Formats: sequence, C-alpha cells, structure tokens
Amino acid sequence: MGAGNTGDETQDSVEQKLLIFNSARRNSVKTFHVVSITKFLKYSKVTATLLSIPYPSFTLEATVATHSIISTLLYDRVLAYVHPEIGRSAKGTLEMAEKIRTLKMCKCGKSSHPYCLISVTGSSQVFKTRVITSTVNPVWNSHFEVDIPTLNDAKLTLEIRHEPQEINAEMRNGVPDFKEIKCIVQDAATNMRMKRAKNLFGTVTVPLEDVKDQVTESWHNIVKNKEEELNQSAARESFKSTKKRGSLRIGLRVSAVAQLHHLGPHWYDALLHKLMYQHLGFLDSLDGFGRTSIRHSRQRKGIRCSNRSSKSNSRMSSSSSESSGSGSSIENEVLWPSVSPWPGTLSNASLSILKQYGTMLNITPQSVVLSWWKVTSRLTIVDQSFLIQLLAIVQRHIAEGNYSDEEIQEVRSTLRMWASLQEEKLVYLNNYYPATSRVISYQQLTHTLRGLKAVDSKPETKSLQIIPKNMSVVELVSNALMTFTKNWWENAIKNRGRNSPEASEEQQLVAAVAVAQEIISFLRDVCDFYQDVFIRESQVSFLRLAYTLLTYELSARVRPLMIKMYEPKEDSQFSYDAGEINETAEINSSTALQVSNPVWQLYKRLETIVEIGENLPEEVQLQSDLRGYHQWFVGGVIKWQKYVFLQSRTIIAKEVQKEEFQSNPKSFGSASISSSAMELTYMFRIVTTYWQKLAWPDEAEGNGIAKQLLQQCCSLGLLYTKLVITKLEVILQEKTDPKLMLLSAETCRALNNIEYVCGEIKELPGHFALDIEREKYPVVTNTTLKMETSIKKFIDTVIKKLRQTLNQAVMESCEMVNETPLLKKVLDQYLSLLDSCLTRPNFERFLHKIWGVLVAIFVSIVESNCDKKNAEFFSGVFTILERTWHFFTHSPTNSQGLDPQLAHTVEYQKLLDTLGNLKMPTESLIAKYYRERFEEQSQPGASLTARLVVLAYFTTTGNLTVEVIMASDIVKPKNYHEPAHVLPLVSSGKSPDTYVQVKLVPGEWFPNVRNQKTKTQKKNEAPVYRESFEFLISHTDTGTKSGGHLLFVLKMSHRVQADCIVGEAVLPLEELPCVEPSAVRSVTTKYLTMNLAREDNEYTALKALQYRIWEKRAVSFLKEGKKKKKIKL
Repeated sequence: MGAGNTGDETQDSVEQKLLIFNSARRNSVKTFHVVSITKFLKYSKVTATLLSIPYPSFTLEATVATHSIISTLLYDRVLAYVHPEIGRSAKGTLEMAEKIRTLKMCKCGKSSHPYCLISVTGSSQVFKTRVITSTVNPVWNSHFEVDIPTLNDAKLTLEIRHEPQEINAEMRNGVPDFKEIKCIVQDAATNMRMKRAKNLFGTVTVPLEDVKDQVTESWHNIVKNKEEELNQSAARESFKSTKKRGSLRIGLRVSAVAQLHHLGPHWYDALLHKLMYQHLGFLDSLDGFGRTSIRHSRQRKGIRCSNRSSKSNSRMSSSSSESSGSGSSIENEVLWPSVSPWPGTLSNASLSILKQYGTMLNITPQSVVLSWWKVTSRLTIVDQSFLIQLLAIVQRHIAEGNYSDEEIQEVRSTLRMWASLQEEKLVYLNNYYPATSRVISYQQLTHTLRGLKAVDSKPETKSLQIIPKNMSVVELVSNALMTFTKNWWENAIKNRGRNSPEASEEQQLVAAVAVAQEIISFLRDVCDFYQDVFIRESQVSFLRLAYTLLTYELSARVRPLMIKMYEPKEDSQFSYDAGEINETAEINSSTALQVSNPVWQLYKRLETIVEIGENLPEEVQLQSDLRGYHQWFVGGVIKWQKYVFLQSRTIIAKEVQKEEFQSNPKSFGSASISSSAMELTYMFRIVTTYWQKLAWPDEAEGNGIAKQLLQQCCSLGLLYTKLVITKLEVILQEKTDPKLMLLSAETCRALNNIEYVCGEIKELPGHFALDIEREKYPVVTNTTLKMETSIKKFIDTVIKKLRQTLNQAVMESCEMVNETPLLKKVLDQYLSLLDSCLTRPNFERFLHKIWGVLVAIFVSIVESNCDKKNAEFFSGVFTILERTWHFFTHSPTNSQGLDPQLAHTVEYQKLLDTLGNLKMPTESLIAKYYRERFEEQSQPGASLTARLVVLAYFTTTGNLTVEVIMASDIVKPKNYHEPAHVLPLVSSGKSPDTYVQVKLVPGEWFPNVRNQKTKTQKKNEAPVYRESFEFLISHTDTGTKSGGHLLFVLKMSHRVQADCIVGEAVLPLEELPCVEPSAVRSVTTKYLTMNLAREDNEYTALKALQYRIWEKRAVSFLKEGKKKKKIKL
C-alpha cells in the first residue's frame, strides 16, 4: 500500500452510527497507551467470556507488544470458535511504502542518485526501488508485499544506496566551461570511492512485531552502524537526525494470519450471525426469560419468526443459506419477547471482535454493510428504521458500483426474501403490528412501508426486480391487506358456528349482532391506527378495502334474514283512529324494532358501520350494499308502532277512567296537573326518544315515518281530550243550581291537563327533528285547534249556565248605579277560584267568554231602554260598564287580568259610543253632529259640491267677525236641465243665482245671535260676495267652549219654489283665532269644502237623537233636517 493512498474513504455519519467498528480502520495510526490496553483487555475479556474462550491473564504493566500477543491469541480463539477447521499459522504478509527526507550529501558533490533495497528476516526475497537522480529528498511511493516466514523476531531492513553515473558524450557536449568539467571529474572520483564502499548511505531496521495487525506510517532515522541505531529512537514524527544522515518515512501493514485467500465475507456473516444471537440471548436473560422458555415466550407474545412452514418461508430459508455460503440459516432464529424491537446495536466486546475479524479478513466497508443487511433483514424483531438506513447505504453502494456481480446477486436474493417477509407480515397484520402496541407498531409499520417503497422507487434496486410478478408496491400491499381481511372475516364467521344453516332466525340475529360488533372494532382499529399509515406511506386506503369487503359480506347475510323476518302480511296496515281503543290487541314485540332487543342492536351496529365509511367515495358506498340498511327495518318500525300506540290507547282509557284529577307535584306554570296528563306526556317522551335514538339516515323517508309518529301522537291527544271533556260534562250536568260554584278545583285541573297536553303536541315536530321553520304541519295545527275548541265549548257550556246569574247582577247594578251586585257578589268570588286553579291560557279563555257575555248583556240593556230611559240612566250604565272593564283588565285578584287591547273589542267600542251619545244632552248631540260633519269634510277625498273662501276670527273686544269672500267650483246638479217652471234660470242657459247663509249652531247656545245672509249673486258660476258680519260673542263664551260651530250654507235662489241647498261647510269656533283689532290683517283666509250630509244612520249623534222620540228639541231638529231641499248630485 502506497504512502499517498493510506486508507479507504471514511463512512458518512449514518454509517458511522450504525457500524461503529468500521470507523478509521485503515487511515488511523494506533498508538496504544496503558489506558487503551486496559479498555481492550476489558472488552476482550467480556467477549472471551461470552464465547467461552480461555483467556490469559495480563497485568497493567504490559508493554506495547502485549497488545499484539493478546489480539493474536484472542483472534485465533475467535477464529477457531467460528471456523474450527482453520488453525494457527506462523506466516504473515507485509505491505510497505517509503520515502526519504533530507538525505546526507556526498562530500564531493551537491546531489546523489538514491535507491533502496528491502529485505525481511528469514526471507530470500529482496526488493529494489527505482533510482531517483540528482536529489537529496527522493520520494518513491513504491508498494511491496512479501511473505513473512515467522513473526517472532522478524525485522524489516532497508538499505539506502547511491547509483553512480557514467560520463558520456552527451554530458561532455553539454559542458559550457571549465568549472563544469571540474565538477564532472570530481563526481566521477566520488563514484569510484563509493563503489569501494558499496555505495551505501545508511540503513533502517524496523521490528515487525510492533506493527502487527495495524497500519503504521512514520519516519525512521538512517544510521550507518549498530551503535548509531541503538542511540536513535525507533519512530517519531517530525524527526531531526542527530548525525545528519537523513530520515526515511515508511508505511507498513502486517497481516498475522495465513490462508486469507481461503476466507471471504461469508465467514464474517457467520460470526455476525452468532454474535447477534448471543447478544439477543443475553438481553433475553436480562428480561427474565430463560432459554428453555423461549418457545413459550414467543407464543405468549404472538410474534413469529420468519421460518414458517410455508412455501415462501422455505424458499426464504434456502435462499439465505445459499447467500451466506457457510451453511448457516435462519432455522434456528429465536423470537425474543422484548418490549421494543432490537435497534441493531451490539455490545462493545462483540463490536471489537467484529472489527478485528473484518480487518483480518480484509472485508471492505461496503461488504460489511451488506453482511449486516443479509443477517438482520431475516429477523422479524429488528427495528425497521435500522433496516431502512442499512437499505439506503446498500442502495448508495450499488449506485456507486462498489459491489461485484456476486454481491449484487446476494443483494437481489436478500431483498426478495425481505420483501416476501414483509408481505407475510402484512398478511398477519394484527400479529406483527397489533393496534394495542400503538407507538411501536406505528413506527415499525411506517418504516416497513417506506422500505418497500424505497425498494420499488430507487433505480438501484428497482432494476433487480425485487417485487414479484411485476406488480407495484401498492398492489402488493393491497393484496396482502385484502388477504388479511378475508382471513379475518372467515375466522369471525366460523369461530362460533355463526354460519350454521340449521340456526333459527333468533340465533342468526344474535350471531349477526356479534359479527357486526366485531366488524366495528376491526374498522375502528383501521381508522384510528392503520389507515393513516397506509395512506401516507403507500397511498393504499386500508379502510376502503376492508369496508368494501366486510360490508358486502355482512349485507349478503343480514339482508335476506331481515326480509324474511318482515315479510308483508294481510294485517300489516296500522290504524290510528282517535276513538279506537282495543284492549284485547296483542302484538309480538320480539321482532319489533324497539330499544335494547337484538333487532335494535343490529340496527345501531349497522348504523355505526355506515358512519365509519361515510367519508369514503360514492362508489364504495354502492359496492358495499349497506347504505340502504335502514330499509330492511321498516317492518320493525311498523310493528313497534302497532305495539306502542295500541298499548298507549288502552293505558290512557284506564287512566282517565280512574282519574280523580287530584293535585300532582308536577306544576304547569302557576297551576297543577294530574297523573293522567303526566302518563300521556310520558308516552310522548317514549316515542320521541325512540325516534331520536333511531336516527333514521334517509331524511326524506325519515320525515315520512316521523310524520306518521306525529299523527299517531296527535290522535292520542285527541283521544285524551275527548275522554276528559266527556267526564267533565257528566260532572257539570249534576250541578243544576246556578247559584252554586259550577267549576271546582278538580274541573280546573282537568282543563289544565288538556292545555298541558296541547302544549306538548305543539313541541312534537321539534322533537321529531322536523323542519318547523320551512314547513307547517296541519296535523299539529288541526289537533291543537280541536283540543282548544273542545275547551272553549266546555267553557261555553259553563257560561251558558252562569248567564242568568250574570244578567240579574248587571241589571241590579245598573238600576242602583252601584257595581257591588255584579263585581263583588258574583265576579270577584267566581274569578278568584279560576285564577288560582286554571292555567293562564284557560283563565284568559274564561275571562274572554265572561267579558263577552257581559258586553252582550249591557248591549241588550241599552237596546231595550234607549227609547225609554233618559240620559241620566244611560250615564249610570256607562259608569258600571267602565268599572266592569277596569275590573277585568286590572283585577285585584289577578294582577294581570285581560289584555286591555284584547278586551277593547269592536262590540265594546260600539257600546261605549252608544252610551256616550245616549248620556249626552240634546244640544251636545247636535253639536256633536256638526263636529262629525266637520271631520267628514276635513278628510282627504271628501265629496265636493262647492268651495267657499271665508275669513273668520275673534277680536279681543268680544266680537266674532266673519267675511264671506267668494264661492267656486259649484257642481251642476242633476236637475239643472229641468223644465222652466222648476229652474227657469237654468233652463234658459244662464248661470244660477246663489247666496250664502251664516249661522251659529246649535242655536240654543247662542240665543241672542241672529243668522246672517249675503246678497244674491246672479248668473255667476264663481260669485264674489265680499260681505262681512259681526256677532256679539267672544272666544270665552260657553257656547264657544262647549263646541259651537259656524255653519255656512250655499243656496241656489229660485223665484217660484223654495231655494235649494248646494252645500254646507262647518267651522268649529274653538279653532278660530283671537286677535287684536290692529292685527286683523294677519289672519289668513280659509278654504272650506262644501258638501251635502249623508244618510242619517251614518252619524252616531243622529242615531242617538232618533231614540229621543219623547224630547221635542230632538224631534224638531230631525224634522228640520228632513224639510231641507237639496240638489241632486
């Protein structure tokens, strides 16, 4: 080995971590100190003990040579342990390279021509280097290899000599002057003297025992004789010669074992195999497992080694035997029950042995890596991350071309065996990668899949065709997982005899429930543990494979069973008539889909399985044939409905029959309910809870079933209402005395029951998960309406019996003008009981009914007395009505009472208006009539016969000034073209003659005021009057404040007959301004709308006046209005 090529390339960091024994094998200079010797002795002793090798004892004072002796002895023992056929050899091999530094010059010249002669003690071989001319620092870099007969006292001798140079013609021709000739002559004389001294510069002697089993490269002094040699040190770096003869740098390597050419890497494989199992056995003993319990430990752990009794495993065993070359195989492999996989580490002693053994066998680093791969890849307990790193190094060496053809074949064989082993481990997935050992199994499975992917993706190994049958890794993994799932399914079906054709329907049902539960556990393990690994590392959806297969197989067995169980029969239709009560109905509920029975358990397990696969693609759902599983159980739902609702009807009838409507701790608002209502709502809870737990997956179909359940619950509510009302009517009929209290606390509680059930029915759509925002459910609306109507009808029956008492109390209160007979003696006592016993809705119903009856009673009293009684009587009636309304809306026994807005009905308002008019004096009614006329004319869109422009105001001096300015927009009457004797001016085609009357109404309030009239304006459709009138009244007069009005009447003048009224305008006096005489100009004119009055019955004041046939002023006012002649519009 040359000095310039002293070692192989150092391994990278990963290789150094995995293969510690390879670091610095050839390029390091090992100088053993006492501490190094101590450590070596310790590791060697442990190794010798491990291998049962006799080990010699040495002291710490051992010399450097001791290491050579120990290593030689120990190595020979190891070699004999691994390969007994090889014995101790006395021979060895030497490899050497050299160069000289600062060679001493000849006395007669400035340069020399050195070369070396190399020999070894006991060997006849002598080697000579080439001659390097004209230099004192020759560098040969020559490589020699020589056999050493014996290592005892073996020495290496190097003689450095000078080669004389002859003077030839070429040299003479190149001499330019005399000085050069002198030098050539002197050099020839030196050559003659050197021949006599054999041209020897000096020698170097190196004992070979010091460099055995190691690589050295150092400087050695060149000495002339023995004496100088003893005075010099053997080898030092940066040596400075004392005699100035120079120094020689030599690189040496001595191999102390003969017959190396008979050995190879397979021997290294064998030693690694034995040391590895010795190490695993040592770990097993530390864990408390003896060698005799290894097989039982393996069975307990559920882990299997690779030598199975299968064809693939036999093939793997044979191929490994061939690749090792030593006859060793994995048949004796032991599975150690360790907690975690073996990370590929050995003891320091074992690593030291492997290191020395590899050095002696001249194993290259890439071969060492291959040996580790060949041995560890056959074990099932090796940490897969360690194997993946080894695989990466092997692939790198393949890419760099570091392996021979024979080694490539070994790589192909071991990789195929390893891939087959990984495939087998996937087939037995739950044994090698159990979900219970989550962290360990997750890591090992991840690196296994990464290794398969690396083998198939890297071109270095893909070209070796490792994956069988030209399939991809994805196909290999998918096939293995499919095989694993099929095996699991067969075991799940056959283990407990579940596939027996002789089993009954109930037995098959129980078996199907058990299998479905096992499938759930299996798929959950896949989802929670395996799925993520296979998707990320191999792009294989294990869940999809397992879900497709298992759901298809399960559907093929469950679906026929459910179809047979729920075959349609003649009596499969279910009636939910509200009045139907069949106490003798009996339904077998064993096959009904009710909670906790086997049918329910199977349904819920199928639901769970579908939920597990809900995120899978649509085609997987179609292939599984399990998506429509709920349709198999429709018959079970129908049977459950029949059973539950027929039983419910029977229970309700019995509960109402024995019900006494006693108080229950359960309260409904401020009132209480009885046990029968609680029993019915409990049945509602059973149905709604059942539906919520059922969780029907098909929304459309589920809504249909939910509506059926809702309809049947509503029928229960109607049945309950019918039974309760019937019982209450019987109780009410027994009470004939109207003076007695018609409603008891028990009756009120029965009505509360109906109200409570009605409220529960309104909430049922939400409990059935129906869309109450988008869709209205008529069945609920109709049911609650019928129930409320039943309550109202019962209340009407009660009020009907109570009306006579109420009528007498109202009449007595009106006659006395005292509310005590009505409010204190009747209503207060009666409503107190209702308020304390009834719910708020029922109490309001009673209040509304009683209030409506009282209003009707007051209306009848008014109508019967309006033409008989005076205003004073109706004023008393009005007072009693107001106090009654206040009692109902602000009752002291019921702080809430009726809502005033709800109590203020149309009938009540009309009654108030009528009484308000009837209690007023005649003059006030006349003033109110003109007020109604003013409001009518002030409304937008009021009828128009003419417009009148006036100016009216009060002065501070106590006068009322009215100026009639003009009229316009006079409407032509229908009788405009009548004959001349009727309208002579109009018939002649001329415009009519008009004038305006100004009055203060009612006249009784202004006795000292005379009516005024403008001059007649002839033949003018827009007459201008410009006339002012003064009335001696002020804005503070009683008539003004009481509601007096200015009445403007536009009339058409006729010569023959009475004048016709074109229109009237009303102006309230209270709206006129009062100004100083100096500020008259600031008053603005008013534009009044003039029209004719409507029919008498359209004015409330006129209606009230019509009732006063006994009063002359009212009768005369009505007659006066009828005598007025008006134009026809």
